[in-house]
Amino acid sequence: MDNETIETIRQLLTPINNKLDSMDLKISEMKIQIDSLKLDMKTMEYENQKHYREIKQDTETIMTILEARNLLPKAL
Repeated sequence: MDNETIETIRQLLTPINNKLDSMDLKISEMKIQIDSLKLDMKTMEYENQKHYREIKQDTETIMTILEARNLLPKAL
């Protein structure tokens, strides 16, 4: 191939390369967003488990008090 043909091909490839670079950047940004969402999910799961344990403990306390006051039959 002559130099003119090579230069023409290069010029045609430049926008494609630019688009690929742009897509790479967008993919990197999306990976960061996904990682952030994963962290948010883990945090919410932890908080939900924590609140569940607190509610369970509160419920057990209420049951114990009601049983002690004979307002609720004792569990077998």
